[in-house]
Amino acid sequence: MEWGLFHSQPGIDIIDFRKDYNTLNARGESLLQSKLFKEPARKRRCLILADGFFEPHYPNDNFKAKPVPKYCYLENRKLFCFAGIYNEFDDEYWNVSLVTTEANDFFGKIHNKKKRMPLVLDPTFEAEWLREDLSDKGILDLVKHGFIKEEFKAHSVANIYKREINTNTPEFLEPVDDGAGEQGKLF
Repeated sequence: MEWGLFHSQPGIDIIDFRKDYNTLNARGESLLQSKLFKEPARKRRCLILADGFFEPHYPNDNFKAKPVPKYCYLENRKLFCFAGIYNEFDDEYWNVSLVTTEANDFFGKIHNKKKRMPLVLDPTFEAEWLREDLSDKGILDLVKHGFIKEEFKAHSVANIYKREINTNTPEFLEPVDDGAGEQGKLF
């Protein structure tokens, strides 16, 4: 499986496509209006299991500064499911995009530039998201109202994103001081 949805069509080079389009995320509000996302949203919805994720935060709303990564998670790093959509080619190759939505108050303070958040489905809506007969209205209702009811927590983590370093280890999730003074302590 690979992150970032794309269509397999004659004449489309995947490397060129990825240079031109960022499809890691799919805006939930416009899923059904997008040529790329409409069919997967209607026919190939999935759940993406996680125990946390990163969001960019600009301390003191200074959008010219380098963002500080915030690690977002539920109490006790409880597992949750993102809403996703996918494509499948030749029964061997799959690609997936994470569905996003407008940020709630908590995530609006964290992802403070674009004010977006991933659609973390409330467990009561996970089976609904996967229903093959889910209508367009049902899809959009879940995008708008399906976010988990539990409260998230977040803290700053080291800003180390290098391809040659394995950051998939517990020490990279340790809280760090983001230098934002009192504002940084809110998260």
